[in-house]
Amino acid sequence: QRANEAAACSAKFKSIIDAYGEVSFDDINEKITEHKKHCEVSDADRAALLAKNRDVRARGEALKASIKADEEFKAGHYTEAAALDKAAVAAIDTLETKTVISDKTIKAVLVGYAFHALFDRKYTDSLAASERAIMLEPGDLAAQTNRAHALMMLGSTAEAKAMYLANKGKALSDKTWDWYIADDFALLRKAGIEHPMMSEIEAALGLP
Repeated sequence: QRANEAAACSAKFKSIIDAYGEVSFDDINEKITEHKKHCEVSDADRAALLAKNRDVRARGEALKASIKADEEFKAGHYTEAAALDKAAVAAIDTLETKTVISDKTIKAVLVGYAFHALFDRKYTDSLAASERAIMLEPGDLAAQTNRAHALMMLGSTAEAKAMYLANKGKALSDKTWDWYIADDFALLRKAGIEHPMMSEIEAALGLP
């Protein structure tokens, strides 16, 4: 009987801390205080709470770094932007569980890192981040644009060209794949980064 009660209490405690990250710490603390009136908090429960607390903090660090990376990129600080994105990915990788952050958010951080790494000429890092993002959502075209760019810059031109042309005309956000390729190429050129295949792809996509 006592074992069943302990298991039920631990299950209730888990449901409380599962909400940590979605509601405030004060709300969680209030629920835990109420829980203690009826249940004993075990060492395993405390360990689970500490792990969740670490995960929530890591998520916060990742999202702040990602936002700051966008600001640095807009200011033309490409190395700083890529470094911040790399820190955001590293923070996510410290999570003991992924319950505090959705796959969609993880993918967005990876896509941001892949894009900014291109401008820091970290093409291998960009490719790796793109492929991780695509694993989370295979049909994500934003991740695929970065993968195509990285492949091109790394010399895998045949594979890159196949990706560029395979997605021609597809809707991406509120525009099209073609529009984003043209915009990315323009931004890369502005940053002093160019590849001979860019003009070929622009012609193949019918871009001005």
